[in-house]
Amino acid sequence: MTFPLASLLAFFISSTAMAGQIAFIGDSLSTGGAAHPQLMFEAKQFRQVFEGVTKITPDASYFEQVKSLGYDFDSAPPPLRLDRSYREYQHPVFWFADNLWTHFSSQFLDAEEYAWAYLLSRKLGYDPQDVLITARDGEKMNHSLRQVDRLLEYTNGVLPEKVFIFFSGNDLCGSSLEYVTSGEDYEDDLLRTLRYLKLNGKPSPQGTKVFVMNPIGVLQVITASSIQNKMVPYHGKKISCKELQTKKPGEPTQMQLGPNGDIVDLAINMIANSPVGFCQTLFSIHGGDSQIQITLSNRISQYRKGIKSAVKTINELAGTDIRFYQVEDTKDLLFEGKDIANDCFHLSMFGHDKIVRAVESELKKKATL
Repeated sequence: MTFPLASLLAFFISSTAMAGQIAFIGDSLSTGGAAHPQLMFEAKQFRQVFEGVTKITPDASYFEQVKSLGYDFDSAPPPLRLDRSYREYQHPVFWFADNLWTHFSSQFLDAEEYAWAYLLSRKLGYDPQDVLITARDGEKMNHSLRQVDRLLEYTNGVLPEKVFIFFSGNDLCGSSLEYVTSGEDYEDDLLRTLRYLKLNGKPSPQGTKVFVMNPIGVLQVITASSIQNKMVPYHGKKISCKELQTKKPGEPTQMQLGPNGDIVDLAINMIANSPVGFCQTLFSIHGGDSQIQITLSNRISQYRKGIKSAVKTINELAGTDIRFYQVEDTKDLLFEGKDIANDCFHLSMFGHDKIVRAVESELKKKATL
């Protein structure tokens, strides 16, 4: 009896090729959004990044920093950023624009090698080509199911050994509180994703562990004095994070789009003057509305309770080949000025390292590594 070559190859791929991989579903925390120290609200610096003069790839200072933080690797090839799956196709114009933005942000705004996902993977011994990042900047828990599609499409349906799900900030963001994800929706979206992953993914030959991480305390970005007092570059001068966070997105910068402006100028004017556009509800706390702060704080607590409930529910349905865990200690992390990137919103490598240490410590205590 003979077998077609395609069938033999498919069997080989499904049974062996996906072993030893790790995947990250989430948002800009997992992509290293704005984590590179050369990313700042400086028009000239933005242009140098966009034109390739300034590289946001690991350099000598990067390796000095990772070594000082206790990481033992001397080369940093990038991880794999997975493309959108065919299930996300809606319209040719939307598909083009969305993929264009994804490519733009991954090339010029994300520094994956600085992110907790990459650092944790290297610490656990994974090769960079086995680190799969489905995460995208700006996405929320309701995008997690489609991120699973990105993963399964790439792996031919076979799950990695470890899958981390970590959405920590964007669900709190919107033009007003009515657009902030409710605790009920967050839990429903997560449980739907876990069920989808369980039903459609084949476990790794070594078994698959899925870790759902508690959101960090995002409100620290607004309330911690060391973060508010952090001085950052801003168009030729230094200002505090508090001052930067209170600038309106439409306020003029030193580089305005003139008659000889190009597409780079346009991009700079869209993003290079304030972090408020990233999360209006969060930064509106500076306006003194205590109700917004209370609401967002309560919402984070609801998200964490929703994770606990969803993980418990799915484990009652799951077999032993795919197990689900809640990573709780990330909720207790305290950040200070040096942990925050130059945009006064995202994390620097120091902040990402704190996440790595919390995750690694908890997984060791739970014997899930």
